[in-house]
Amino acid sequence: MSLKRLLQFALSAVSVKTVFAHQVPLGDTIEQPETWLSKYGPQIDQPFSGPLAFSHMTYSRCLEDESAQFDIAVLGMPFDTGTSYRPGARFGPYAIRSGSRRQREARGYSLAWGNNPYEQGSKIIDCGDVRLFQ
Repeated sequence: MSLKRLLQFALSAVSVKTVFAHQVPLGDTIEQPETWLSKYGPQIDQPFSGPLAFSHMTYSRCLEDESAQFDIAVLGMPFDTGTSYRPGARFGPYAIRSGSRRQREARGYSLAWGNNPYEQGSKIIDCGDVRLFQ
């Protein structure tokens, strides 16, 4: 019985060796795979995805980063100390940013103003929230 098992093992080892004989070990000679950008193009955020910034604008902590160049800054102020028995106003900036996800520079036309405010030549960025307490 053990001789039969030994023979089966030897035959299976030979068959495994012949199956994997065509494989080449990994090394530096293998060329790098194509990058995502060159294969599929730039990544575009859907209205329901991507980082949370007002209207998918550029996000920068412009109060800390003095090199940030902008004309108009969207700045959130999460403050609800002025309300009595109705906390929740501190979530206002987050809610406004969440609600603006369907708006983009290309789709910013306003019927009330009769134009697209993003096409007026101003650089608009989202500067995040202001810390109001120490």
